[in-house]
Amino acid sequence: MLNNRGEFNLAVLNDYHFSQVFFVAGHLAIKMLIYLDQQEEIIKNSYDKSGHGQIGMKEENKNEQDDLDLICGGKEADIADSIDRLNYIRDKELI
Repeated sequence: MLNNRGEFNLAVLNDYHFSQVFFVAGHLAIKMLIYLDQQEEIIKNSYDKSGHGQIGMKEENKNEQDDLDLICGGKEADIADSIDRLNYIRDKELI
């Protein structure tokens, strides 16, 4: 709250003002958690809809793709990394 000189005065703030701040902060945190859960679900659904990327490939290409997936983890590793990043944000940053 501002006093007559235009300075911020903390003595005027009371429990009502603090309760409003905590309500808004809690509401925003809940909205962010819901948003992160929705994004995680979208990532998982996009992986399920993609059919794991090997339908209709020639046998030679499948073997090469399998070898590459064994080395670098493939699409499953990318999705797991994305979900791990979302979980880190949810667990460490918001909570």
